[in-house]
Amino acid sequence: MKIFKIILIVIVAIVALAVVAYAYYGGFKTITFKEEEQGGEIVVYENVTGDYSQSPEVQNKIYNALLNDYKVETTKGFGIYYDNPKEVEKSKLRAEVGCIVEGLDSKTIAKLAEKYNVKTLPKRSYVVTEFSFKGKLSVFVGIMKVYPAMEKYCQEHEISNAPITEIYDVANKKIIYRKEISTKTTMESTITPCLWFDSQAEEATKFYTSVFKNGKIETIVPYPEGGMAPAGSVMTVKFQLAGQSFIGLNGGPYFKFTPAISFFVGCENVKEFDELWEKLSEGGSTLMEPEAMPPFFEKFGWLQDKYGLSWQLGICGIPQYISPFLMFVGKQCGRAEEAINFYRSIFDSSSVESIVRHTKTPNEIEGSVLHASFTLNGQPFMASDSGWDHKFGFTEAVSFYVYCQTQAEIDKYWEALSAGGEKSQCGWLKDRFGISWQIVPASLEEMMSNSNPEKAKRVTEALLKMKKIDMDALQKAFE
Repeated sequence: MKIFKIILIVIVAIVALAVVAYAYYGGFKTITFKEEEQGGEIVVYENVTGDYSQSPEVQNKIYNALLNDYKVETTKGFGIYYDNPKEVEKSKLRAEVGCIVEGLDSKTIAKLAEKYNVKTLPKRSYVVTEFSFKGKLSVFVGIMKVYPAMEKYCQEHEISNAPITEIYDVANKKIIYRKEISTKTTMESTITPCLWFDSQAEEATKFYTSVFKNGKIETIVPYPEGGMAPAGSVMTVKFQLAGQSFIGLNGGPYFKFTPAISFFVGCENVKEFDELWEKLSEGGSTLMEPEAMPPFFEKFGWLQDKYGLSWQLGICGIPQYISPFLMFVGKQCGRAEEAINFYRSIFDSSSVESIVRHTKTPNEIEGSVLHASFTLNGQPFMASDSGWDHKFGFTEAVSFYVYCQTQAEIDKYWEALSAGGEKSQCGWLKDRFGISWQIVPASLEEMMSNSNPEKAKRVTEALLKMKKIDMDALQKAFE
């Protein structure tokens, strides 16, 4: 009996110690979230594939290398975890793991980039929570507490799936967990690139959807009676490539694509890069041969495809994505940042994720934009200034649809974007930088493609008489 009591006391003591330890490391902490803009940290990291448990080892290796080899001190580690271990097998889990560095000059960053990946984490809106850091056990307890609570919060607030970033702030004894906010709800308007072809929109669309991941044709709208081309011929093709929506337009031989607006393609690995490069370059031309471009890309290249459209390819180590890239050249050189701020003042759901500036060189303006990433109404963009003597500029061959739900939205975007620019027909305008936009009602496509040819014809005739689109007048013509 005495032995039994001793055993019981030992068990109770162990349980009590476990409870105390669990409480000390935050096991009973209530997890609360806030939504705010964060980001902008410069990180030095390695891409890691496999069990997430190897992350601390990679982080420690980079920390020691920074301290011993580069004399760079840091008290912050980080990890971005792209896959859910419940859904992806352990050997295929993907992460970026390393350290956050602060106050470094461009030379030191360039030196680090010779060996490691270096980038700036995007400034965006995130769901954020903090957890006390009191040692390694805090990391495991934090995962147990935060991840289920984060998943529940995002489901309740209709925030779609995104990687979770963990920041280990040792100096301030806390772990920051954050997930980018990308809501499932529809924004006030949608920005979609429109590609102007002579008559090859359908052919080009079939080619692109065969080349890119998740390529699909969504709708084909024929020309109605009274249009710019024979009735029944293809007017527009709406399609998606790697999650990016596009519209192909057959408008005749009036405008040509130029490298001033290209499309950046983020590739996951070398194999994907090489396959895309081979297919897109066939029948086209090379603008920049593929090569390493530290600190930005493991491999980068720039080409024009057989239709004249420009593509920039870069290995980013994450799933394939596409972003329009605006290059400000000639008289517009040096105005990229001005343009970004101008667009942000117009589109409410906007943010600047990063800006890297030119140093002084014979061809570039010191302080102008070498590379910028920004978002307008949920649509990612990139931009740069280039002082070289380019023989091209912006043309109507690439424009941007702004789909509007109300006349008030049409009025807002029409007046704001055309200020200092040019207003044209059928909802077309050029802004003060020479970039073309089409401000159209979201219902226009449905009206133009209506099975009743008389309705589509009346809408077309009404549209051709307009500069700024009048939704009521279109609706009356449709009815």
